[in-house]
Amino acid sequence: MKAKCIDNGKNPALTINKDYIVYAGEFTLNDEIKEYTLFKIENDHGSIIPYNSKYFTISSNNNNDYINKKVEGNKYDFNYRSIAYWEFWSMLYDGAGNSIEDFRTAKQELYRSELNKEEILNRLNSDNIDERNLIVELLREDKNCEFIDEISRICKIQLDQWKNNNDLDVLFNYLSDFKNETVNQFFIDYLSENEKGNEILDKIVYKYSED
Repeated sequence: MKAKCIDNGKNPALTINKDYIVYAGEFTLNDEIKEYTLFKIENDHGSIIPYNSKYFTISSNNNNDYINKKVEGNKYDFNYRSIAYWEFWSMLYDGAGNSIEDFRTAKQELYRSELNKEEILNRLNSDNIDERNLIVELLREDKNCEFIDEISRICKIQLDQWKNNNDLDVLFNYLSDFKNETVNQFFIDYLSENEKGNEILDKIVYKYSED
């Protein structure tokens, strides 16, 4: 499920007209009519907290794999299935158990079913490296070659601007999965323009060339 922000209540952590993935929330059920009251989302500052549903409208429900649990009367809470276990949220906030890994898995599953091409591109080009890597790993799992040109472009920009390119290994690994002229040329250019290079990236390119 995705919810579009229609009013941020002057909250700088929410962007009007932006879609947010819904991980959990609350609703009431009256005469079999569901009315959402809270959505738990990841805001623009990276915090996962509940917001009053009045600030949102549901924009997509491609993935409705949520577990509903009755709280009292006509009130229910709901959580995405893979994170709908006892005390998950308190564990996540404390970094306990497998909660961080479980949340990342849930996030990927929801991204896979809910994000459109524009949203994927926005995340690929964001300054949030963890978010970018999560998207690239997802594309790699799905063997999705649609973003080869964009990821090559991002790599070129970063190689030109940054001294530390260790975080590029995720992108290089994605590219190396495809025997493609764009990838071939990119790796040739990388080796010719980066004499000293980066040991991790070099190994990826050399392995690609040998296969």
